Amino acid sequence: MNFFKAKQRTPSEIVRGLRDAINKLDVGPPGSETRRKASEDVTKGLQQVKGLLHGDGDPGPELVAQLATEAYAADLLPAIVKSCAKFDFEARKDAAQVFSLLLRRQIGSRSPTVEYIVTREIVVYDALKGYEIEEVALSTGLILREMLKHEPIARILLNSDQFYSFPHYIEDTTFGVSCDAFANLKETLTRHKPNGRRISRGKLRPILYDVHIPPTVHKLRDKTSISQTSRRDIAGPRELQCHDALYWCRGES
Repeated sequence: MNFFKAKQRTPSEIVRGLRDAINKLDVGPPGSETRRKASEDVTKGLQQVKGLLHGDGDPGPELVAQLATEAYAADLLPAIVKSCAKFDFEARKDAAQVFSLLLRRQIGSRSPTVEYIVTREIVVYDALKGYEIEEVALSTGLILREMLKHEPIARILLNSDQFYSFPHYIEDTTFGVSCDAFANLKETLTRHKPNGRRISRGKLRPILYDVHIPPTVHKLRDKTSISQTSRRDIAGPRELQCHDALYWCRGES
């Protein structure tokens, strides 16, 4: 019998519940029941949003469209990025997937989520600022990378003062965070090349000449003795991204 089956929550209820839970993450003292419950509700809410966007249970395009509209109206995406450091590990992973799924959504030739983020530049800046918190840096870095795939969003960062924070995040963070910052620098500059080349060879190039190069990355410059196979042997994918991004910016690729 399905008589006692729980009623399925509507997109509006899911988004409103998630937004409220995020707001409660700072309510009460650390470790309090209120914060613990809020954290659980955030994790559950992100799972529900991700499931609906993935098509779990065949929700149909109307429900997905309604969910996206509710997310925009509630400013859910800025709230997710700003509070991501307070999420548990699984919730952070789901947050990145939610961004990815929403950014891929198209209506004809339009990308509604891209259009929304262009009007909420703080989402981009807060994702970049995530590099200042090691525990969350790779999660917000992934969210940033998903956004930078879209030229209108990449242009926001390229034309901002915040863009010139990259050298700081590359040099003054742990190696893993540094390499992720390199990867996003490369994404910003090389995916949309006309704007990227103008900026990287102008204001950014002198800054990058002062960036400390990790020894393993620096070793990759010896093209006379290191084959492509050897490069992969002495450095992992992130280190290769570090190398390629830095030297491309310097005009030495």
